[in-house]
Amino acid sequence: MSSTNLTIERTRGGKSESWTVTGPLAKLALRGRLPGAFSFDRATEALNRARAAGVATGDLLPLAFPSSWLVNSAIASTTMARWALPPFAGYFRTLIGQLEIGVHELAALDEKRITDAVRPLAIDGQGAGAISKVVASLVPKSVPLMPDAAIAFAIDAVANPTALDAQTAAADLFAPMLKWFARTVVAHEGLLRELAAQDAKARAPAKELEPAQLFDRLLWFESAGYRVMRGPVAGGGGYHWIGLGERQAIVRVPGEHPTDPKRVDYIDLEIEPDSAWKSEALKALDDAMKST
Repeated sequence: MSSTNLTIERTRGGKSESWTVTGPLAKLALRGRLPGAFSFDRATEALNRARAAGVATGDLLPLAFPSSWLVNSAIASTTMARWALPPFAGYFRTLIGQLEIGVHELAALDEKRITDAVRPLAIDGQGAGAISKVVASLVPKSVPLMPDAAIAFAIDAVANPTALDAQTAAADLFAPMLKWFARTVVAHEGLLRELAAQDAKARAPAKELEPAQLFDRLLWFESAGYRVMRGPVAGGGGYHWIGLGERQAIVRVPGEHPTDPKRVDYIDLEIEPDSAWKSEALKALDDAMKST
């Protein structure tokens, strides 16, 4: 499955750098087949149909809490029980009211206003990851999931985690991560809509995703999801973070890495020992970086 590559800007060492999301449609298809992701998507659709039908946000919060477990939220049920009651349920309603204005408005919204609305929810040290995994199912047109890996990938504000679903980033990183996400979606809205239409056609009769929803899924794949896309899950071979010089991408390479089949860190092909796998990796990188 081929599609136009998506080139975005992210932060590295305080500077902006380009990153190319290669083969986005194939990545979306793989992510959508994961049981947790599939169920989270269906739950999000149901919650938003209920909101559109007039069900109050406060009434849907208790459903959004356990839905966050489908995308590996680390929040305990005891915290969810507290969040569902005053004053915290009111804090969630205030935050959601600010975020549902859409990505265009969020891109220009004052970070402090968002941070002030998020902080009261960090009752037991919960941070951006935990809070985002609740809010994203209620405001999917604006809010991405924010595990540490996504924040590290996007704005370089935490260390790239070893654990796939680490959620240690502070609540104060919610706003800068959200602003980066909104700006990126706005900057590439046209292409994201084109990809969403192609994705929906492949998943018919599935509903077409909003640009923010589609980019959120790609952000997960690029920052962390590729680590689990190996073997039969990926149709053979595995997805790897590879590069040569200034070119880097997450691409599928046929076969297993010769010395470490489970390797998930960056593989510099310039210093990678010669092997049949390296030859395949070089070809895969070349092919993937060609926009089709």
